[in-house]
Amino acid sequence: MHRGNRFLKSPRIGLTGWVKATALGVFLIAGAAASSAASESLKLSENLNGKDLHELKCAKCHRLYDPKDYDPESWETWKAKMKKKARLNEEESRLIFGYLDSLKESKET
Repeated sequence: MHRGNRFLKSPRIGLTGWVKATALGVFLIAGAAASSAASESLKLSENLNGKDLHELKCAKCHRLYDPKDYDPESWETWKAKMKKKARLNEEESRLIFGYLDSLKESKET
């Protein structure tokens, strides 16, 4: 005797079970969308903080250079030099260089 797909024909999963499963799916999708929106908001906030720090810490000594004017090797060398020279802590350098790298990426595309 062939029972076919037992899961779909199970009397234990009735309409209520399918409604609960669908509601759970919708809840999970909505949670993922909210998490993605929060992540984008955080990226924007960090970029704005990085921009402010860049203008505060870098522009007091020299003009603000365009990151796309440098090849990747030179860019990494300058980032290391300027981190030390400007006495940036880890958080400041993460924000500033994240901001500058986002400018570099957006101009390359």
